[in-house]
Amino acid sequence: MNEPLLDFVAEADVSRWTGLPALSDDDVRDVLHIDLTLNWPRPGVLGEQRVESAWVGVVAPRFAGGLRVWLDESGTPVLLDGRRPRADDGSSLAAPDLGTPELVLDASLSDVVIAAGERVYASRGIALRVGSDDSLLAVIGFARTTADDYLARLRPAQPAARPLSRIGTAT
Repeated sequence: MNEPLLDFVAEADVSRWTGLPALSDDDVRDVLHIDLTLNWPRPGVLGEQRVESAWVGVVAPRFAGGLRVWLDESGTPVLLDGRRPRADDGSSLAAPDLGTPELVLDASLSDVVIAAGERVYASRGIALRVGSDDSLLAVIGFARTTADDYLARLRPAQPAARPLSRIGTAT
């Protein structure tokens, strides 16, 4: 069993994360509980290259709405995307200190853009989306790579921001 993977899924704990491991069928079944006969993949887009991909939702109680597991064309998990991780009491988790990120990006949440809201640690296979108060908004896990590769091929597509010109009207 891969303990850092179990920590990610069960506890939103990425302190020991060193990248998404090559997953055997046992790891997929035991940790991620993916059953493609019951959970049909949903379409999505990854990276600046706009790679058409698919994801399945899996139960991960620490994350609001569960965890998205993005799959390659053969059905192998390539990215884990957990949003709004919560503590046992329902409060927000603080972003862990993973050192200096290799890349800092703006992050979009619905129509809101958070300046410098995504910290990418590509060589560790992790990206964190954080609020202005340093609360953890999302955890994205993938196999170790480069920052350029994460941007091009793996980063979940961001919704387009729509600036408001007047209250209640989008431009």
